[in-house]
Amino acid sequence: MWMWTNVARGCLLKSSLFVGRAAGPYQLAYFMAPLREAGGNGMQILGWMPGAAVVLVKTERWQWGSDAGDTQQVLAIEAATGRVYEPRLDDILGAHAGKRCLLHVADAGFANPGRLEILVRVKLATALEADEAEGDVPAEKRCGSLEETWEFDYSSAYAVKQVSNSRPLVLFRSSTNPTPR
Repeated sequence: MWMWTNVARGCLLKSSLFVGRAAGPYQLAYFMAPLREAGGNGMQILGWMPGAAVVLVKTERWQWGSDAGDTQQVLAIEAATGRVYEPRLDDILGAHAGKRCLLHVADAGFANPGRLEILVRVKLATALEADEAEGDVPAEKRCGSLEETWEFDYSSAYAVKQVSNSRPLVLFRSSTNPTPR
Protein backbone atom coordinates (compact mmCIF):
# COMPACT_ATOMS: atom_id res chain seq x y z
CA MET A 1 0.00 0.00 0.00
CA TRP A 2 1.12 3.57 -0.54
CA MET A 3 -0.07 7.07 0.12
CA TRP A 4 1.13 10.36 -1.35
CA THR A 5 0.50 13.81 0.07
CA ASN A 6 1.25 17.27 -1.29
CA VAL A 7 0.92 20.16 1.15
CA ALA A 8 1.01 23.81 0.08
CA ARG A 9 2.39 26.44 2.46
CA GLY A 10 1.93 29.79 0.75
CA CYS A 11 3.59 29.29 -2.61
CA LEU A 12 5.86 26.46 -1.45
CA LEU A 13 4.98 22.78 -1.74
CA LYS A 14 6.31 19.81 0.15
CA SER A 15 5.51 16.29 -0.99
CA SER A 16 5.69 13.09 1.04
CA LEU A 17 5.45 9.43 0.05
CA PHE A 18 4.29 6.98 2.72
CA VAL A 19 4.36 3.17 2.33
CA GLY A 20 2.97 0.40 4.50
CA ARG A 21 1.53 -3.08 4.56
CA ALA A 22 -2.19 -3.49 3.81
CA ALA A 23 -3.14 -3.80 7.50
CA GLY A 24 -0.16 -1.96 9.00
CA PRO A 25 0.84 1.61 9.71
CA TYR A 26 2.28 3.88 7.03
CA GLN A 27 5.91 5.03 7.21
CA LEU A 28 7.56 7.95 5.45
CA ALA A 29 9.54 6.60 2.48
CA TYR A 30 10.50 9.83 0.69
CA PHE A 31 10.15 13.56 1.34
CA MET A 32 10.55 16.46 -1.11
CA ALA A 33 11.15 19.80 0.60
CA PRO A 34 10.70 23.04 -1.31
CA LEU A 35 13.87 24.56 -2.75
CA ARG A 36 14.63 28.25 -3.14
CA GLU A 37 14.99 27.83 -6.91
CA ALA A 38 11.98 25.47 -7.20
CA GLY A 39 9.13 26.22 -4.80
CA GLY A 40 6.75 23.72 -6.42
CA ASN A 41 7.16 19.95 -6.43
CA GLY A 42 5.15 16.79 -6.77
CA MET A 43 5.31 13.04 -7.25
CA GLN A 44 3.57 10.53 -9.47
CA ILE A 45 3.58 6.92 -8.30
CA LEU A 46 4.19 4.80 -11.40
CA GLY A 47 3.88 1.38 -9.74
CA TRP A 48 5.76 -1.46 -8.03
CA MET A 49 8.50 -3.83 -9.14
CA PRO A 50 7.03 -7.29 -9.75
CA GLY A 51 8.21 -9.67 -7.02
CA ALA A 52 9.74 -6.99 -4.77
CA ALA A 53 8.70 -4.14 -2.51
CA VAL A 54 10.25 -1.41 -4.66
CA VAL A 55 8.04 1.51 -5.68
CA LEU A 56 8.84 3.54 -8.81
CA VAL A 57 8.11 7.27 -8.62
CA LYS A 58 8.47 10.20 -11.01
CA THR A 59 9.17 13.54 -9.30
CA GLU A 60 8.95 17.04 -10.68
CA ARG A 61 10.14 20.44 -9.43
CA TRP A 62 9.14 23.83 -10.85
CA GLN A 63 9.29 27.52 -10.05
CA TRP A 64 6.11 29.54 -9.73
CA GLY A 65 5.69 32.49 -12.11
CA SER A 66 8.80 31.73 -14.14
CA ASP A 67 9.57 30.61 -17.66
CA ALA A 68 12.35 28.40 -16.27
CA GLY A 69 11.90 24.77 -17.17
CA ASP A 70 10.90 22.14 -14.65
CA THR A 71 13.14 19.27 -13.60
CA GLN A 72 12.05 15.65 -13.47
CA GLN A 73 13.54 12.62 -11.80
CA VAL A 74 12.75 8.92 -11.56
CA LEU A 75 13.27 7.19 -8.20
CA ALA A 76 13.12 3.54 -7.18
CA ILE A 77 12.52 3.30 -3.43
CA GLU A 78 12.90 0.06 -1.46
CA ALA A 79 9.97 0.07 0.95
CA ALA A 80 11.63 -2.10 3.61
CA THR A 81 14.96 -0.25 3.84
CA GLY A 82 14.13 3.22 2.53
CA ARG A 83 17.06 2.96 0.10
CA VAL A 84 16.56 5.31 -2.86
CA TYR A 85 17.96 4.63 -6.34
CA GLU A 86 18.12 7.79 -8.44
CA PRO A 87 19.12 7.29 -12.08
CA ARG A 88 21.28 10.18 -13.31
CA LEU A 89 19.17 11.50 -16.17
CA ASP A 90 22.01 13.88 -17.02
CA ASP A 91 23.79 10.78 -18.39
CA ILE A 92 21.19 10.80 -21.19
CA LEU A 93 21.90 14.44 -22.00
CA GLY A 94 25.63 13.63 -21.90
CA ALA A 95 25.08 11.20 -24.78
CA HIS A 96 23.88 14.20 -26.79
CA ALA A 97 26.81 16.45 -25.83
CA GLY A 98 27.20 19.53 -27.99
CA LYS A 99 23.48 19.68 -28.72
CA ARG A 100 20.85 21.82 -27.03
CA CYS A 101 18.51 19.16 -25.68
CA LEU A 102 15.51 19.37 -23.40
CA LEU A 103 14.56 16.12 -21.67
CA HIS A 104 11.06 15.04 -20.59
CA VAL A 105 10.39 11.74 -18.80
CA ALA A 106 7.58 10.02 -20.73
CA ASP A 107 7.41 6.81 -18.67
CA ALA A 108 9.47 4.36 -16.64
CA GLY A 109 9.43 0.76 -15.49
CA PHE A 110 11.73 -2.17 -14.83
CA ALA A 111 13.57 -4.31 -17.38
CA ASN A 112 13.11 -7.59 -15.49
CA PRO A 113 11.05 -8.63 -12.46
CA GLY A 114 13.17 -8.87 -9.33
CA ARG A 115 16.26 -7.12 -10.73
CA LEU A 116 17.03 -3.48 -10.14
CA GLU A 117 17.27 -2.48 -13.81
CA ILE A 118 15.28 0.72 -14.30
CA LEU A 119 14.08 1.63 -17.78
CA VAL A 120 13.34 5.30 -18.46
CA ARG A 121 11.59 6.37 -21.66
CA VAL A 122 12.30 10.01 -22.51
CA LYS A 123 11.30 12.53 -25.14
CA LEU A 124 14.03 14.88 -26.29
CA ALA A 125 13.55 18.17 -28.10
CA THR A 126 15.70 21.15 -28.97
CA ALA A 127 15.94 23.56 -26.04
CA LEU A 128 14.87 27.02 -27.16
CA GLU A 129 15.14 30.49 -25.64
CA ALA A 130 11.89 32.41 -25.08
CA ASP A 131 12.16 34.39 -28.35
CA GLU A 132 13.74 31.64 -30.46
CA ALA A 133 12.43 29.21 -33.09
CA GLU A 134 14.09 25.88 -33.86
CA GLY A 135 15.26 27.26 -37.20
CA ASP A 136 17.30 29.87 -35.31
CA VAL A 137 19.44 27.11 -33.77
CA PRO A 138 22.31 25.84 -35.96
CA ALA A 139 21.49 22.37 -37.35
CA GLU A 140 24.45 20.73 -35.59
CA LYS A 141 23.19 22.05 -32.23
CA ARG A 142 19.58 20.86 -32.63
CA CYS A 143 18.45 17.87 -30.67
CA GLY A 144 15.45 17.30 -32.92
CA SER A 145 12.40 15.42 -31.71
CA LEU A 146 13.46 12.03 -30.37
CA GLU A 147 12.06 9.29 -28.15
CA GLU A 148 14.65 7.08 -26.45
CA THR A 149 14.68 4.35 -23.80
CA TRP A 150 17.58 4.09 -21.38
CA GLU A 151 18.47 1.35 -18.90
CA PHE A 152 19.97 2.20 -15.52
CA ASP A 153 21.30 -1.07 -14.11
CA TYR A 154 21.84 -1.27 -10.34
CA SER A 155 21.82 -5.10 -10.20
CA SER A 156 25.62 -5.43 -9.88
CA ALA A 157 27.15 -2.00 -10.44
CA TYR A 158 25.72 1.21 -11.85
CA ALA A 159 25.69 1.02 -15.64
CA VAL A 160 23.78 3.11 -18.18
CA LYS A 161 22.99 2.24 -21.78
CA GLN A 162 20.47 3.11 -24.46
CA VAL A 163 18.14 0.22 -25.34
CA SER A 164 15.43 -0.40 -27.92
CA ASN A 165 12.24 1.67 -27.60
CA SER A 166 10.28 -1.57 -28.10
CA ARG A 167 11.60 -2.91 -24.77
CA PRO A 168 8.57 -3.36 -22.45
CA LEU A 169 8.44 -1.47 -19.16
CA VAL A 170 7.55 -4.09 -16.53
CA LEU A 171 5.56 -2.65 -13.64
CA PHE A 172 2.78 -3.64 -11.22
CA ARG A 173 0.03 -1.03 -11.42
CA SER A 174 -2.17 -2.81 -8.86
CA SER A 175 -1.66 -5.56 -6.31
CA THR A 176 -2.99 -8.20 -8.73
CA ASN A 177 -2.00 -7.17 -12.24
CA PRO A 178 1.53 -6.80 -13.67
CA THR A 179 1.41 -4.49 -16.67
CA PRO A 180 4.23 -4.60 -19.24
CA ARG A 181 3.95 -1.40 -21.29
